[in-house]
Amino acid sequence: MNAFAKFLLLILFTVLPSLPVFSQSETARGSYNKPMRTFELTLKNTKRTTATVIAVGIKSEVVSGSFMCMAGDARAGVLNLLANYLVPFHVATPETLKDAEPQIELPPGQQARVAISVSPSAVGACGPWSIKVSPIVQFQNGARNVGEPVLITSADYAESYATELADSELLKALKHLDPAIRTAAIKRLAESKLTSENVIRILQGKLDDKNAEVRIAAAATAARLKHKSLAPKIAVLLTKAAESKEASAYCWALSRLRDPATIDALIETFANLNLEKPFLPYSPAEYNFSAKEALIKFEHPDVPVKLRPLLTRQAAWKATAATEKQVARFSDLCVILTTYRDVESAAGLNRTLTETTHEILLGNVMRELIAEDSINQGPFVIALKPALQAALNHQNWNHRFAALRLLLSTQPDSTETERLLRQGLRDTHAHVSAAAAELTTQLQVKTLIPELRELATKGNNNEKKPFCDALTALGAACP
Repeated sequence: MNAFAKFLLLILFTVLPSLPVFSQSETARGSYNKPMRTFELTLKNTKRTTATVIAVGIKSEVVSGSFMCMAGDARAGVLNLLANYLVPFHVATPETLKDAEPQIELPPGQQARVAISVSPSAVGACGPWSIKVSPIVQFQNGARNVGEPVLITSADYAESYATELADSELLKALKHLDPAIRTAAIKRLAESKLTSENVIRILQGKLDDKNAEVRIAAAATAARLKHKSLAPKIAVLLTKAAESKEASAYCWALSRLRDPATIDALIETFANLNLEKPFLPYSPAEYNFSAKEALIKFEHPDVPVKLRPLLTRQAAWKATAATEKQVARFSDLCVILTTYRDVESAAGLNRTLTETTHEILLGNVMRELIAEDSINQGPFVIALKPALQAALNHQNWNHRFAALRLLLSTQPDSTETERLLRQGLRDTHAHVSAAAAELTTQLQVKTLIPELRELATKGNNNEKKPFCDALTALGAACP
């Protein structure tokens, strides 16, 4: 399972006078308990007004290691039920802050103990690593306290996953005031011994949580555990989602649950130009998904049936004056229908691909058609012949090359095969003419030997080679 882990910052707040003290303007001091992965600090309000903690977070400085491999998993790591807060962050992110929910109020002259427990997420790590981590506490008046850094290594990180959580503790965490702790608890449901019925009931409730991250975690967990009965509720959330990140997670979940009743919600999202695929490289797969990908992954015959009307309804998206975003989304529409090899949409695609001024539409359809080693020779490609014939004369050689291969894959008669190959051999681009020579060999079209001989006399040795190779394969001598 390819997903991304979380770096969890856990903050415990109780009123205690025993530890080193720092005021709102001083640097945080204290100790770090390595077995418990916890900073122990004391806050003291030396001001005459109440100090309110409005945010908590961490600073992370990479000491060693690289994070370009983009590997990882979805384990939630350590979950401290005594914590007031949990702040997810990645080891390569210099600073992460989150709102304190609920906020902490410290009256004048009062001091408070704060315990910050860390469990790093190292998604993308290419090997061993080490970081320096410092806790942050931020106040409403703008003051912030940063604790002294400690070194954490990849070995410490590995140990954090050995901690088990009893089901009773998990149930308590699911009701925690901090949404980040509820989120982490949801991700641990798959490891629990709770019955499937209880897990579904819990997830059903968490899909109604006021916090988006909690809802996202509930949807993703429902998908990973294959609880298809929750798909309709996730679809409703998708139609209400205003942020791309949240919509992305619901699209990902629905693509795994594959309930046909949710296809309409995915299409509605696909047609919403305000919702785009996010790019969050250190986040789990569900944060980097799109309605387009979900509709393709669905592999259900209702998808092309319900998408076809958009070829006409959203025709403005392919117009000359269309915005870049509109053209890209119309291109996605064409690609989805092409992926499904939907013959019924071929007429609309032919009109689009032969009339449009936006090269991306033709290019993306071509790439989809020749994406596999075995080019589709079925009725869909045959139905696209008008667009492919037009592409043979396109100014972009890549389109001419793809069109030649695709048209020949439809098994035309010998006259048409010879005509297509001759046009390819005469192409002004070396890659197209060389490909035509290779195809001539594969199809054993010996009537084109004269053309090959002529081409084998032009240019340098490298330019002659494809044609000489073709002549040799056809049993003819290279001049």
